[in-house]
Amino acid sequence: MARLDEDDTVTLMRKRTFDMTGLLGAAVQVVFNGKTMLVRKGWPEYVLRYIIPRSKDISEERPWICEKAINDHWEVGVSLTLDGEGLEQVSFVNNVATLSGGTHVDHVANKIAAHVVAFVKEKFAQYCGNVEEDDVKRHLMVFVNLRMENPKFDSPTKETLTTPPEEFGSECELSDLFYKKVRGSRLLATVLSRRPHLDARSTGNKRKRQTMQR
Repeated sequence: MARLDEDDTVTLMRKRTFDMTGLLGAAVQVVFNGKTMLVRKGWPEYVLRYIIPRSKDISEERPWICEKAINDHWEVGVSLTLDGEGLEQVSFVNNVATLSGGTHVDHVANKIAAHVVAFVKEKFAQYCGNVEEDDVKRHLMVFVNLRMENPKFDSPTKETLTTPPEEFGSECELSDLFYKKVRGSRLLATVLSRRPHLDARSTGNKRKRQTMQR
């Protein structure tokens, strides 16, 4: 067989080749159906594939911030959701797609949300000092690539990481520059501008899967 025909299985296989290209970087050449899959800049470009407008008719630019390599174990990215209705995530553990996220996603989202809340309460307390971490997380689209030993999952399909943070074996220390970019992005402005409308909504987080723009 020289070529695969298009169906759901082939679509999934193509998605996984994009995953591998983004996770492994330009040093590894990945070919699908005779076509070389190019993600030249590795993780940052992979993250960007989810952020670019879904249609040429869409002019909205979504801010995105990326930590290419925090250490040998973590790569992180963050952007805005389109609707502010719940945390969205794209994540991996040891190159396995954790489709439902898990403790690694929560760990990163909690760090970002805690930083934003602390900043808001310091700088904008008179306007929205009662902002909470859930108010921030509902606007986050989080990207996490974690490498660790002996990860624990909720099932054999490995869709959700259950390993507690104290057993990650490494620290996800986001840089001052990363946090500075978060504070200077539309993420902060969006949280502040939408805050009056959040009280009428449920404070629970909905976690959504995302698909890549190719």
